[in-house]
Amino acid sequence: MKKVSIASLALLLVCSLFMSVVSASASPKVQQVVLQAQGNTTTDLDEVANYFGFSEQEKQDFVKLINEKESPEYEVKGKLSWAVKALKAAWDLIPDSVKVALGGTAGFATLLNVIDNFTGAVEDAVYAGALAVTGNETVAWWITKALMLLL
Repeated sequence: MKKVSIASLALLLVCSLFMSVVSASASPKVQQVVLQAQGNTTTDLDEVANYFGFSEQEKQDFVKLINEKESPEYEVKGKLSWAVKALKAAWDLIPDSVKVALGGTAGFATLLNVIDNFTGAVEDAVYAGALAVTGNETVAWWITKALMLLL
C-alpha cells in the first residue's frame, strides 16, 4: 500500500505538467521552494496534504521521498516521448482523488500532449503544468517533485 501511495503521489506531480509550459524563469521559483522545504517549512507540506486529503502516513512517506531526492536533475531533450510513455505506464497507480483533481483522463491526455511537445527541462514542464492545473505554487512544486520521482 505504501508503494502504491508513493507512486501515486509521484505520478500526480508529473500529471500537473499538462496545462502550461514553464520558461527558464521558473527555475528560480522552484529553487526557492526547494530551499524553503529543506528548512522544514511544514506549512507548505500541510497545505498540499490538505489539498489532496493525504493521511498522516501518506504525508510522512511523501516527505521521505522528497528528502531522498537530493537535487533536481535536469535533462534537456527535444521531444519527451520517453516521459509520456513512463506516465502512461504509471497512470493506474494514481489515486482516484488525484485523477479527479487533474481533470481525469482528458486532463491526463492534455498533460501528455504538453510533455511530448515541450523542449526545455522536464521538471520545468511538469511544474508549469501543475501550476496551471492547481493555481498554487506550493502545490505545483510538491506535485512536480512527486512526479519527478517516477521519471
